[in-house]
Amino acid sequence: MKIHKNNNNFTFKAGLTKSMQAEILRCDTKKIENYFAGRNIESDFQNSKVVAWCSLKCLQILETLNKKFCLNLEYPKGIFVEDFRNLNSSQDDAMGFTNFAPAFLHKNKNILVPEKTIFFNASSINWENIDNIADECYEKNISTTNFFLEQILHEFMHVLHENNMLKKIGGTKMIKILQDLLNQEVLNEFLHKHAKSLSHICDYAASHPLEAVACDLAKREIASLDKETLLPVSNIFNKKPYNKKIFLTKNKDNSIEKLIRKYWNGNLLV
Repeated sequence: MKIHKNNNNFTFKAGLTKSMQAEILRCDTKKIENYFAGRNIESDFQNSKVVAWCSLKCLQILETLNKKFCLNLEYPKGIFVEDFRNLNSSQDDAMGFTNFAPAFLHKNKNILVPEKTIFFNASSINWENIDNIADECYEKNISTTNFFLEQILHEFMHVLHENNMLKKIGGTKMIKILQDLLNQEVLNEFLHKHAKSLSHICDYAASHPLEAVACDLAKREIASLDKETLLPVSNIFNKKPYNKKIFLTKNKDNSIEKLIRKYWNGNLLV
């Protein structure tokens, strides 16, 4: 997800309660990394308390969904705060991105980064202003809510989407589809056919089928949260468009849901 630089001073606003603010300020990033390690998730938050704490809350959302509703949602393989200028990426100004296939992403390191690995930007994002960032994204229709967790939860949703695609169509076909979408003509065809419709989710959802699903999932998940505990009170995966058992009618009002359903299952080129 991309956003313009925000260089305001340290600030929290209405999205974070006083108790949440206090938790962030006193959290130990190393203890959070150990918590992730106990779930077989490698992490290095570079002492970013905001990213570490918010990532922990996102993981706990998935853990609660799995336990409370007997789901098997996938966790990230890794979460890293990184100077994006040191990565082989065209997204230097992005807030974060999720790696969908094993790749050598570091410019000066011979390290194969596995799929389902999340990176958050340390070079151009002031994470201490996460509430202002969320407000700015929402005001510009870049994101679906002004809730402070959305930009980080968005990347966790990419991991869920990737895992579902792997189950539905397999890795070889998924990679082929993603490679096809790197072709500007293919992407332009997607934009021509669906951008106007998907912009009703948000403008970022209209930029790519992967972003459409992550934005939609994040919006639905945030709506399901208890805003004090930050834990889900309902299961978004037993509702359309994510529950395959629910029949989607031909009513035009369901056109976006039908599209999201196809993307969710790996049919990204429709």
